[in-house]
Amino acid sequence: MRELKRPGRNLHYVQTECALASTALNAFVFDMGAAKRKLEAATADAEAAGCTVGADGSVTYPAGGKEVDGKVPEGGTVAVGSSTKDPTAALDRRRHPTAARQ
Repeated sequence: MRELKRPGRNLHYVQTECALASTALNAFVFDMGAAKRKLEAATADAEAAGCTVGADGSVTYPAGGKEVDGKVPEGGTVAVGSSTKDPTAALDRRRHPTAARQ
């Protein structure tokens, strides 16, 4: 009987570790699903406003709007990472307090 106790404990350990990994993966899937829905909503909003969203996340907008100095503003493209402030940085600091210290 003693010979069966050790494999039983090892099996229980593996089962517990698998449950922890499963919980972490399920949380990741939930977070990615929320991020995907947010991205899809933002893409739909941009396209509804007459913009084109590139595969790399860049947004091309048409000329238009109110005249400034007698001229209609030109269209253009905003590339990914061209923002001076990362809107996700504050979120990362709230989720991972150690990231704020780095």
